[in-house]
Amino acid sequence: MVRQLSARQDLERWLNRLVPEGDPFYKHDTEGPDDMLAHITWQGVYLWEHRHRGGERQLVLHIG
Repeated sequence: MVRQLSARQDLERWLNRLVPEGDPFYKHDTEGPDDMLAHITWQGVYLWEHRHRGGERQLVLHIG
C-alpha cells in the first residue's frame, strides 16, 4: 500500500510541476481557474509503461 501511495503522490507532484495551477502561460479558463488543468491533463485514465523492459500487464476495470 505504501508503494502505491508514494507512486500516486510522485505522479501528482510531477503533474503539478508540469502544469501548475494559475500559470499565466495558459489562457483557457472559461469554467474557472482550474479549467485549463483539466484540458492539459484531461479527465481520463491513462496507463503507460515507463520502464525500458516492461513486462506483460493485466488490467482489470470496474466502472459503475
